[in-house]
Amino acid sequence: MQQISSPSTFMVKWLLPAIYFGLVALVLVYFVNRVTGHWTSVAVLLAPTFFGVLGYSIMRNYNFRLVDEVWLDEHEIAVCNGSQEDRFPLHNLGHIEVTSRGKGRHITLFLKEPSVFGDEIMFLQSIDRSPPVEKLLDEAYRQSQLEATK
Repeated sequence: MQQISSPSTFMVKWLLPAIYFGLVALVLVYFVNRVTGHWTSVAVLLAPTFFGVLGYSIMRNYNFRLVDEVWLDEHEIAVCNGSQEDRFPLHNLGHIEVTSRGKGRHITLFLKEPSVFGDEIMFLQSIDRSPPVEKLLDEAYRQSQLEATK
């Protein structure tokens, strides 16, 4: 089995949001202490609140949906997220979407039949890009389609 997801998923999924929301909370606490009793300065509290809500909505769509590990075997894909694990055959892949975000690339697998994690599985591409993930998965998918027609 070959791991095709990034080992840095923990950092992106848990550590980065904790740091972000910690900083937003610190700024909010600082401003609350500074503007206590001054209604004209309460508008200053809107900025950290806005950035907290904005950060959550962005991370809900991109960071919190990431699964922890994705492994590629000859004829199936194994997905682990927390204590849950699921395997499904390669011919269950509908299509694959690759999205670049900064230095990382999000890979979304769209499944024909839903797995334990639903009909979409999103993960970060492994840093080792020797065989690009999308080409590797496309080739595996083609081979599984050929085997299914035999």
